[in-house]
Amino acid sequence: MKNTITLLFAAWVILTSSVSVGDRKSAMMVPDWESVTVVVDVSDECPVEDELVRDKWKGELLRARLKPHAILTPNTAKKGDFESFENGGGTIRFTLSCMMKEGVLEPDLYVFVMDSEWLFLNQYDETSILTMRGEHGFWIVGAPTITDDIREHIEAAITKYLEANLSSDDT
Repeated sequence: MKNTITLLFAAWVILTSSVSVGDRKSAMMVPDWESVTVVVDVSDECPVEDELVRDKWKGELLRARLKPHAILTPNTAKKGDFESFENGGGTIRFTLSCMMKEGVLEPDLYVFVMDSEWLFLNQYDETSILTMRGEHGFWIVGAPTITDDIREHIEAAITKYLEANLSSDDT
């Protein structure tokens, strides 16, 4: 098992290091950058509803003066929702996966993984994925910091998106 994890990590390092910072930045640059489509996928085991997470995304996009073109779930997404994606734009995909770890001597915990990724069509018209932010950790059941952690993650992903679209070519 340890060798498998080491190999997966080595493959990840090679794949992510082969794309330069400039290429990552240009991949997120889109003509209509002020209109953003977000797909939110929250697992059923998480202590938050996907509606709350969609509301957080909408609020943070509006605070950043971005227009939420669509904030969808994998179940509600329709082909027409991705027209900006097909016209040179992109989509932010937010995934929150959780698993409950019941404690005997310690409090119940949620193990979580949160990812934000930029989905775009590459030069071969294939969907490519660029990780914007990824994190994992533990939440104590009932902890009030859960929504703060989600908001901070969303803010960081939006900041990365804005940096790519608002920066000049000399930076």
